[in-house]
Amino acid sequence: ATGNPKIRSGAAKGLAHVYEHRRDPIAAATYYRHGLADVMEMRDFQVAHFFLLDLARTALLAHLPERAARLLGATTNFPIPFTRAFEFEGKILVPDRAAIVDRTRSELPADQFEIAYDAGRAIRREHILAEVDDLIAGIQAGSGRDPAARLGLTEREIEVLKLLAEGMSDAEIGGKLYISRRTVASHVSHIYTKIDVPSRAAAAVWAVRHNLA
Repeated sequence: ATGNPKIRSGAAKGLAHVYEHRRDPIAAATYYRHGLADVMEMRDFQVAHFFLLDLARTALLAHLPERAARLLGATTNFPIPFTRAFEFEGKILVPDRAAIVDRTRSELPADQFEIAYDAGRAIRREHILAEVDDLIAGIQAGSGRDPAARLGLTEREIEVLKLLAEGMSDAEIGGKLYISRRTVASHVSHIYTKIDVPSRAAAAVWAVRHNLA
């Protein structure tokens, strides 16, 4: 093993990326945490910004959107990297901040997002690793969540599925949850893929079987 924190952080980033794609948020967050610790040691705060975005995305994978919003807020205490990027096995690993923000907003009521984001902005740099430790503890605590979550549905998708099972249209669901019809349609499409059903009727039956309706 090398003692060079720059090399260690790159290796940690690559491993975290692999585990994230395997939908293992505990392992992914743990490796991202190792990489973040190394770049913090080097005071490379631009790359730390990237790691926090990666961790926010991992929080979403673990169905913890409030944690994701806190981490997004925390990135404001780190310089925005314009040209820095990690490369692993020929792939450039640059997190898409806009996409992460949009997804986090879609999974939280607007006021909850703003509260969590502002709380993240108040996190000092010297406390950021403790925040990540709290995230990892939260992921571990949630590993025994209800069956729907274990199948990969987010909290917002569960809300949409429940309303769909009640017979609501996309427009009606959007009005109920204060999100756009287009966002609802996207959630419904993701639900179909995740629970492997072809239609609203089949999704409603699945919801009943899993005590969601």
